[in-house]
Amino acid sequence: MPEWFWLVKNVDFFALYYTVQLVRCAACSVVLMGLVMLLRKMSGRERTFLRCAWWTSFLVLPFLGRLRLLYMWAPMARLFAWMTADTKTGIWIGRIYMAGVFFFAARMIGTRRRLRRLVAGMETAVIDGTSVRVTEMKLTPFTVGVLCPVIVVPKLMLETYGDGEQAFILRHEKTHIRLGHLLWGLVWDVLRCLLWLNPFWRLAERHFRGDMEDMCDRVCIQQGGKDAYAYGMVLLKSIRLLRGGTRELPAAAAYAGTWICKYKSGETRYVYDSKI
Repeated sequence: MPEWFWLVKNVDFFALYYTVQLVRCAACSVVLMGLVMLLRKMSGRERTFLRCAWWTSFLVLPFLGRLRLLYMWAPMARLFAWMTADTKTGIWIGRIYMAGVFFFAARMIGTRRRLRRLVAGMETAVIDGTSVRVTEMKLTPFTVGVLCPVIVVPKLMLETYGDGEQAFILRHEKTHIRLGHLLWGLVWDVLRCLLWLNPFWRLAERHFRGDMEDMCDRVCIQQGGKDAYAYGMVLLKSIRLLRGGTRELPAAAAYAGTWICKYKSGETRYVYDSKI
């Protein structure tokens, strides 16, 4: 037989093997999401750090496919045998699942690269001794880049805010970097690519990002010498400033973003869509 035939056979074998494991992990991720959402609810709004801690349980997801409980406990064995029976025998199922993984991974990498190129072309300014990028678009400040973080601030804020308020906004973004939220965002996206079969990632992501923001806000209040009221007033000012009396732009604080190009009346507009 030709050498390429053995290569394709080996590729199909590995695709089937990892598809079986990842399908089990995706099924477990649905249960884990429900459990985390319940624990978040029970933790309450005041226990910000505890609510964020529950999300760390997602780190075990890639290893659940080989959990002995799934093989040795009869109810679990029957459940997952039914779910993965076709996967074990269908070559195309393995190919389709792995194609989905590569598709979502390519989209994630492409989105991040486009964002980095867009940020690299922005003007540079200095706030409180820190170099930042300045954008003409009405967007909340955010940070992009895991290894070399870059903070992006809208020009409108630089022209409107005083030095103290600018330093306060800068401290918020630096707190995201110091707490490792950019890395956590990358880990989340990688898990989402591997376990794309779970349809609830988008729903859970909103709560995950929101908890990261709540943690950052609390740390800023504790370390920044401002009370919660003063901090809230700065955020409200940002919302009013960036919205400009309209509802077209989102008001959520961000530490990175996906950029979507929309065409309206023959004009290209970049609108912040979601956090990554």
